[in-house]
Amino acid sequence: MELETALPERVYFLLTRRPYTIDKKRLSAPDVPMEELDLRANDYLNLSREDIKKYIGLFLNVDEDHKKALRQWIQDRKIDENDFVEQVATKSENNFMYLRYVLPGIAKGDYQDLSLTQLPDGLQDYYQVHWGRMGMNAKPQEVKVFILFILVEIGTPITWTQNITLKKSKVSH
Repeated sequence: MELETALPERVYFLLTRRPYTIDKKRLSAPDVPMEELDLRANDYLNLSREDIKKYIGLFLNVDEDHKKALRQWIQDRKIDENDFVEQVATKSENNFMYLRYVLPGIAKGDYQDLSLTQLPDGLQDYYQVHWGRMGMNAKPQEVKVFILFILVEIGTPITWTQNITLKKSKVSH
């Protein structure tokens, strides 16, 4: 990808990536001013945590699709709302994607059998717990898991026409 070397005044590009390593910097151009901001620095971690807590507060107080069920989940477990916000913020590891899945999951009833301390710790743990809850660790699911790994390894989507061609070739053999 080639970046513009001259932009109109007050036009900026913000590029992010996770995880970031300096040796894998891919998007740069000579003579283009660049400033790096590491959000993992202590100065920014507190700001991120505050943003995370505000986001949880939006789910609890504003989001019409989730607030009632979330509040009921909290009430059923006799959890103080501030404790809920603090603990979920900690479990999120300052990752909004975690909140994007876990908070609606709580509201939908996906975690009725769990306490606050049993919620997944971080996004990686969320994916592992979700995988298990989908029953993907069971023997009959091995074929689905194998197919999923193949699709991930291929790295390109299989189109509808390719899918039809595959089915036809199986029928003719």
